[in-house]
Amino acid sequence: MFPNASVIVLVIDDQFNNHSNLSNLGFEFVKVNSSAAAVETCRTTTIDIILFSEITLIGEIKTALGDFHPPMIVMAKQGNEPIVVEAIKQGAENYLITDYITPELLEITIRKAIEQSQSKRELTQARQELETSQKFIQQLTEAIPGILYIYDLIAERNVFINRQITDVLGYTPAQVQEMGADVLPKLIHPDDFDRVPHHLAQFETALDHQVFDFEYRMRTAEGTWIWFHTQEVVFRRSSEGVPIQILGLAQDYMQRKTLELSLTRSNERFELAADAIQSLVYDLDLITGKVERTRGLIDIIGYAPEEAEPTVEWWRDRIHPDDLAAFDREDVFAYLEHHDRFEGEYRIRHRDGHYVWVQERGIVVRDANRRLIRMVGNTIDISDRRSAEQALRESEAKFRRLSDSNLIGIFFADFSGRIYEANDAFLNLLGYTHDELNAGALSWIALTPPGYEAHTLEVEAQLRATGIAPPSEKEYYHKDGSRVPILIGTAMIEGREQDGYSICFVLNLRDRKRAVQERERLLAEAEAARAEAEAANRSKDDFLAIVSHELRSPLNSILGWSKLLQTRTFEPETMKRALLIIERNAQVQVQLIEDLLDVSRMIRGTLRIALTQVDLVPILETAIANVQLVAEAKGVIVRSQIEKSIDPITGDPARLQQVITNLLTNAVKFTPSGGIVDIALSVADSSMIEIVVRDTGKGIDSEFLPHIFDRFSQADANSSRSKDGLGLGLAISRHLVELHNGMIWAESAGIDQGSTFIVRLPLSS
Repeated sequence: MFPNASVIVLVIDDQFNNHSNLSNLGFEFVKVNSSAAAVETCRTTTIDIILFSEITLIGEIKTALGDFHPPMIVMAKQGNEPIVVEAIKQGAENYLITDYITPELLEITIRKAIEQSQSKRELTQARQELETSQKFIQQLTEAIPGILYIYDLIAERNVFINRQITDVLGYTPAQVQEMGADVLPKLIHPDDFDRVPHHLAQFETALDHQVFDFEYRMRTAEGTWIWFHTQEVVFRRSSEGVPIQILGLAQDYMQRKTLELSLTRSNERFELAADAIQSLVYDLDLITGKVERTRGLIDIIGYAPEEAEPTVEWWRDRIHPDDLAAFDREDVFAYLEHHDRFEGEYRIRHRDGHYVWVQERGIVVRDANRRLIRMVGNTIDISDRRSAEQALRESEAKFRRLSDSNLIGIFFADFSGRIYEANDAFLNLLGYTHDELNAGALSWIALTPPGYEAHTLEVEAQLRATGIAPPSEKEYYHKDGSRVPILIGTAMIEGREQDGYSICFVLNLRDRKRAVQERERLLAEAEAARAEAEAANRSKDDFLAIVSHELRSPLNSILGWSKLLQTRTFEPETMKRALLIIERNAQVQVQLIEDLLDVSRMIRGTLRIALTQVDLVPILETAIANVQLVAEAKGVIVRSQIEKSIDPITGDPARLQQVITNLLTNAVKFTPSGGIVDIALSVADSSMIEIVVRDTGKGIDSEFLPHIFDRFSQADANSSRSKDGLGLGLAISRHLVELHNGMIWAESAGIDQGSTFIVRLPLSS
């Protein structure tokens, strides 16, 4: 188990006399008498082990030789065990008791100490190498231009991530670790997270070193989104070979993605722009003859770009035979040698067989040596313009007859503004005479109000470019100074392009403008009516919901107590209270049904009153008595001021009592404990009596006040009058008052300011 090489032993002890034992064991003996000599010997000679007895030598040798000093064995006499313990603490590998030293013990102790020292050195070196390796790996992970991570497929969390995460996303590695299994849902964009399960499922059958790519967005600590491109491989497998961890490198490619999106949008905008002007844009390679075309090809001749051959010959085959001569290849190239632009008009065959007039304009692209390499241009359909020009040429003589017919205003003018001729329809439209026209008093520039300068320039440009200015709206001054809205279209007379001599057609838009305004008014009224109807429908829906609730509440009490009375025996007092509850809830339901029936009669117009002479005093007193118990239970004071000398009126006593009871009931309901409800009866004037019910309750919001008597209107739950009950009492009351030829209205200073209801009824004549 020991090497055969000789072991060199350094002895620092005058009393040690076992040299012969060491020599017999094959050890080479070196003896010194001081620590200084020992240090010098270790520096000049390879010493395998040191034997010593003075404990102070340990510190001196370690100080002089450092961590790589030879192993040391302390020698002590029996009874000096504390010296041995201290020596071991300070770094001695082993010890010997001199009184019991034998050759065998010497050999075993020395060789074991050497082995232990060697093991320690190897362990220390391994640790240093490990630290160096870990430091290198750490430096490597920090130097990688991207986010390096290890993701555990089982725990669904990151088990390692480098510090680049902080620079890119603003999170620390510790924060990412703390996210645990929520790391992907929290960081990946929701639209991209749906693709994560499919991506991770690929690793179930992945081979070693097989790389999977994934593109997605991640949220930064500031809440913005960054595009990443990730490459991932299997990092660790289970004993069964199942992937359990993946190693990934995520790189920010936001700039590239932005450029891609920008390019896509740019191409889309180009296509949309080309589609918007119904123009075919092409890019012709003059070297290869290949051409790329936009989807405007569909608008021009009915072919999709993918249906057309990307060649010039395909296009030439569809040019009208009479126009083909202008497209001789040699002539075209000879022309382009000296010109950078190309322009022409010709006919080309549509997919359905007819010919389309087109205008083509192109620009030449040359290389550094001015050789022709490309031509980029666009082609537009000018069939309408060609047809209009032909029709204009064929119909010039008819214009005069049309002018004389006075069906539409017509005048002839040029760019200078002078009006040379005009028919009666035009002159009458603006209030001028032929004499004023002949005297040169009319100028379309002077007739144009300020603000139409851009319109004038646009029309002139259109006339110069195409000879036609499509109809457009503007205004002319009438002779009396008013403005006349018109629709004007202009066509240049052939042969007079230089001065812009044109014929102008003018249509009076005054009646049309009025019609438009009237239509807008009617539309606004219709919209308002629709909104009102929708609001009414919503109110009805709310009303039906409240009806179901209000009808169910008393029924629940009635059914509950009825069931209890059938199944259990109660004390007489409890029986009496149960019957009173059933009776009270039945009365509530009867009143609810009566209110609903009254509303139904109101809607059908069948609600009738039985008129007779009525003394209002007992009616008010009865109504007060009806609410007195409820008011006292709630802590509300009801006060009355009744003028008893008032003469009887003509009315229905039951319905009038219903009105007064409704008003008092509402006042008590919406007045808090400690509040006051006042009712007064007096003569308003010689023909009317007045009943006033005033409370100190919640009041009525000013926005809801105009609707408080509407049939299906109630204040919001947060307003002064919440949705307690059906809210029909006031609507019924108003209808009943109006049947008595009276008036009812409400007043309130606002929330928590109380409310006042006033009823006025006519005295009997």
